[in-house]
Amino acid sequence: MRSWGPRIWMPLVVLMAAGGLAYANSFRGVFVFDDRLEIRDNPAIRSLWRPLEAMFGGVGLPRRPLPYLTFAVNYAWGGLDVVGFHAVNVAIHLAAAVVLYDVVRRTLESPRLSSRYGTVAGPMALAVAVLWVVHPLNTQAVTYIYQRMESMMSLCYLLTLASFVRGAVSQSPSPWLTASVAWCGTGMACKEVMVTAPVLMLLYDRTFIATDWQDIIRQRRRYYFALAATWLILVAVVRCQAARYGELESPLHTPLGYAVNQSAVILHYLRLACLPWGLCLDYDWQARTIFELLPSLAIVTAMLLAVGWAVAKRPCAGFLGIAFFLILAPSSSILPVDELAFEHRMYLPLAVISVAAVIVGHELVAAIAARKKRFRAVAPWIGGGATAVAAVALIAATWTRNTDYRSFVGMWTDVVAKAPGNAKAWKNLGLGLAEEGRFEESIVTFQKAIFLGETSSVTPAGWLAGVECNLGASLMSMGRLDEAAAAFDKAIHLNGEDCLAHVNRGIIALRLGDVDAARTCFEKAIDLRPEYAPAYVNLGIVVEPDDPDGALELYGKALLRNPDYAPALAATGRNFLRRGQPARAIEYLQRAVRTDPSLTAARRDLADASATRPEATPLPQVTNP
Repeated sequence: MRSWGPRIWMPLVVLMAAGGLAYANSFRGVFVFDDRLEIRDNPAIRSLWRPLEAMFGGVGLPRRPLPYLTFAVNYAWGGLDVVGFHAVNVAIHLAAAVVLYDVVRRTLESPRLSSRYGTVAGPMALAVAVLWVVHPLNTQAVTYIYQRMESMMSLCYLLTLASFVRGAVSQSPSPWLTASVAWCGTGMACKEVMVTAPVLMLLYDRTFIATDWQDIIRQRRRYYFALAATWLILVAVVRCQAARYGELESPLHTPLGYAVNQSAVILHYLRLACLPWGLCLDYDWQARTIFELLPSLAIVTAMLLAVGWAVAKRPCAGFLGIAFFLILAPSSSILPVDELAFEHRMYLPLAVISVAAVIVGHELVAAIAARKKRFRAVAPWIGGGATAVAAVALIAATWTRNTDYRSFVGMWTDVVAKAPGNAKAWKNLGLGLAEEGRFEESIVTFQKAIFLGETSSVTPAGWLAGVECNLGASLMSMGRLDEAAAAFDKAIHLNGEDCLAHVNRGIIALRLGDVDAARTCFEKAIDLRPEYAPAYVNLGIVVEPDDPDGALELYGKALLRNPDYAPALAATGRNFLRRGQPARAIEYLQRAVRTDPSLTAARRDLADASATRPEATPLPQVTNP
């Protein structure tokens, strides 16, 4: 057993320092992209007392149970304070770097490689882990909070391998192999890419541990049966929410078309691994024809043939090629995922590239030292110096990239600059501008998103309806009610089941004095989404002049669906105040103001109720959803 000395803890200190420095400025990164839908606006993560609801209660995307549970833990600790979410993401990343170091070091010290790399296994493994932990290509899996599921899955993947490596050479292998199976099962509940882990363990075993396939069957067949059984966890997770995987029901690409386009995507990933500038949160990568992709197809085909040759002639080198393509396979092969390219998919494959880069660098230095005797004395310092220089450059690039995550508008401004044809990016930029009160700019931006969406043959009508609804909201905020009404009417025409469009159309109707039309819109919204609290509040506002009791019942239904919905609390308090019941009014109005201090009307009502003045007060204002 190794003693706990500097050779053990010093690499850990270096890794923590390098990774911590690279991500020190990431803790104020705001919620961007799917963070908003699945974390900020996801009521399921706001309670740990119902863990299954937290694990499977996502808003629109497929739920990955364990990462969602950690989101709930974050919320329990600090609400929606982004610092806690980022701290967990960075901790996962640093832990993965430590495990990567352990796996690489033990592999280089294995019987197959020890004669060549045994004396330098530690420094080489540290170089691999440092380059990986500070690389800016990983920011999308670390600083982008929602992609915790990628880093969590990768940590489980590495722990599965690390436990196997220890178990395969241990005199008491059972605990380690059991841990390997447990980590594999945990990863299956994090993300679908984990499906490749059992296969990679088998290939690693054959390449670095076992003498032949019979040796594997004889010694570890029960381990591999148990490892394969973890696939059932992934099958259960996918099957129980199959409808959320749009690719399964209505794929945007054919398997062949997707695979062909992945040749260009993979080359782009490799370019980013070597020259990590031009990083983009959402490429909205457009499919191309096979004739346009012939050069990239030829290159990737040559790479695959080279991997096949290496497996036969240089198995250890071949394993790196297999690992790279195998880990990418679920998202970069024939499985037609809707989005062709995302940087976070390279999180774990980048570790393979880091290993290859360090080995190539070591071999190059060793070859030069063998030819030039005067070079031998400084050769050991060359590798360390090159790693240090590269690490400093990568830390600077990561630090710079993290600043893009500190502003929602800033991030989407960056995306539209790099992918100007990305309609989703223009929509998100418009949302950010509207949140900052820059409605004129948001109107132009939403119109750009609509134009791009309408010119694309694959844009869903429901998506266009959502952007029309966003446009209408900005127009309404500017007081351009007729234009807003037209936008909401178009949204309803595109998607008659868009609840938000009906609510907003009702608000416009009410402001234009058409009470009957407003009532019809709000009732339709409730029929479409019975759980949507704003629809009940707005319908209550419509009926309150003639039916205060009916309005109070509607406010109660809103609070039943969202107990902390401030407009419903404010409307209930005002209803009681108008009834001459200030004590009950104060109870609700205090909760409303505490939940949303910006509700000035509720603050005025609270002051009136506190002064025990039960006279009638004006009806509440229409509540925007």
